[in-house]
Amino acid sequence: MSEHLPQGLTHPYGSRIKAMAYRHGYTFSWVPGDEWIAVQCGHVANASQRLLIVGERQPDEEVLLGRCTVVAVVRAPPVHLWYDARVLAAVADRWFRAKRQPVAAHGADQR
Repeated sequence: MSEHLPQGLTHPYGSRIKAMAYRHGYTFSWVPGDEWIAVQCGHVANASQRLLIVGERQPDEEVLLGRCTVVAVVRAPPVHLWYDARVLAAVADRWFRAKRQPVAAHGADQR
């Protein structure tokens, strides 16, 4: 996916407030009010410097700083609970499971 982002998605690097989850080798970022969740390869801080969030599980992988490419987008749930880590984790897990399955003839709800 190129850096052409769909309407309704703020690049995570450009947003000061966002929820982020590192799951399955990807960083999922959800900005309040966005219709899409950004997916980036690796453990991405989306910042010029890394801040430690208390309670965050630290992966063995190096943290990537700066503006990193969005490689996929996932439709945000209609409930807009962007601040709920469990909701974001469930979206990430569902996306990863779907990514591992063959795409049906009618397509998938991701880009």
